[in-house]
Amino acid sequence: MEATELNLNRSQALLHIVNANFAALLAPRASGKTTGGIGPRIAHLSEAMPRSQAIFFSDTFERIHDKLIPNIVSFIENEMGYVDGQDYVAFKKTPEHFADSLIKLNKFDHVLSFASGFRLCCASQKVSGSANGYNAQALIVDEAKFVKPETLTTEVLPAIRGARRYFGHLPEYASQWYFTDKWEGDINWLLKLRDHHMNLKLIKAVTSLQLHLYELKELEHNDDADKKVKAKILQLENKLQTVRRDLVYVCDAEPFENLDNLSIVTGK
Repeated sequence: MEATELNLNRSQALLHIVNANFAALLAPRASGKTTGGIGPRIAHLSEAMPRSQAIFFSDTFERIHDKLIPNIVSFIENEMGYVDGQDYVAFKKTPEHFADSLIKLNKFDHVLSFASGFRLCCASQKVSGSANGYNAQALIVDEAKFVKPETLTTEVLPAIRGARRYFGHLPEYASQWYFTDKWEGDINWLLKLRDHHMNLKLIKAVTSLQLHLYELKELEHNDDADKKVKAKILQLENKLQTVRRDLVYVCDAEPFENLDNLSIVTGK
């Protein structure tokens, strides 16, 4: 798959630049949570942890199947260039040319599968125990405002396990990423995590190091790139991996970041 350039707003870009093990995007409605947050995260996990599995959790299967998955499919096809049957399949057994996931599945009625062997396994709060049958290495939660923290603790997080010897060194391993707007529902538990566990100084340091890493990787593609550049890249990557594995980042997005999708209403 060729590299793809995405048009992200500031909050969306920072979310992926920081790449914290625990992350949450608190964004207004119609702010592009799928195209700027969930979709790129799924594509990243498929590449960073091929043959792994992630749980995609929300309040109901109806929301997942009728709204969320169609938006994700639209993103990976239109923005990433994925082709149905070649790069991914939804809710059916995988084609023979797909890599096998490390942990086998027998049923695919709630699974989005990728050619890398990565699988997105859907689970619903409304169907008790729907996450119990999975052994997954990452978690993505949409509409987190409707999800009960106790359900996550007792049913979902215990399913994030296995394959540590393959991915345990990565910040993506056992990662938890949450997406929600701030209307209705309850996000107080996410706000408490932000207030008590987010280290802004460390977030800024990670952001700065990652941007520097991008610059070095541009140099790496030059024919005259020397061993010092490659050694520095490896050093920064190892350092960032270590810091990110325990990093918490909660991003409180602003409405003006998404003016392309929202109209401005004025009154006289």
